[in-house]
Amino acid sequence: MGVQTTVNTEKKSGINTRGWVDKISSKGWVAISLIVAIIFWTILSFIPVTSRSFPNIIVTTESISTMINRGVFWRDIAMYLASKKCMKWHLNLYATCHL
Repeated sequence: MGVQTTVNTEKKSGINTRGWVDKISSKGWVAISLIVAIIFWTILSFIPVTSRSFPNIIVTTESISTMINRGVFWRDIAMYLASKKCMKWHLNLYATCHL
């Protein structure tokens, strides 16, 4: 009987207390995910086999700022989204799918 009492006490205390995972807010999880993604990205940028596909964050931010200064960044994003829309709806009209 002493063992059953101990097991019941452990089950009750497990239900009443929150785990450390539940204590982290949704914004905290977003921050953790972002940090882990940047770390993973940085590791991939140093491996010779993957460095061409995953340049480091400094090179990427410089490239984005160059594209914004040239005025092609938002146009490229708009064209990409338009092409996805056309692919999703299977539109074959040239005038509708091209900006």
